[in-house]
Amino acid sequence: MTELAQPWRWRLDRPSFFEKLRVLDPKPHPAILRQARRYLTRVVPIFHAMRIAESWGGMIDVTPDGIPVISAVDSVPGFFIAASFTGHGFGIASSAGG
Repeated sequence: MTELAQPWRWRLDRPSFFEKLRVLDPKPHPAILRQARRYLTRVVPIFHAMRIAESWGGMIDVTPDGIPVISAVDSVPGFFIAASFTGHGFGIASSAGG
């Protein structure tokens, strides 16, 4: 519920609340990876014997209001940007691209 405490407006000439919290290269969270592996091997048992060569921690892109950006790029006619789907890209990509 920390979202309710976030400011709704901020000065454009200073770093925003979101820029102060941004993590560009997060480390993988071992407990979450172990849990994901348990769930995966329960559903698809053949993965029980898998060996993990590397782990990666990533980010989910998000806009301050949580609404994706879909916009034309004026300098490149016919080119559009569709970004910041906050992890829901696979679920709504067909609607966004259609």
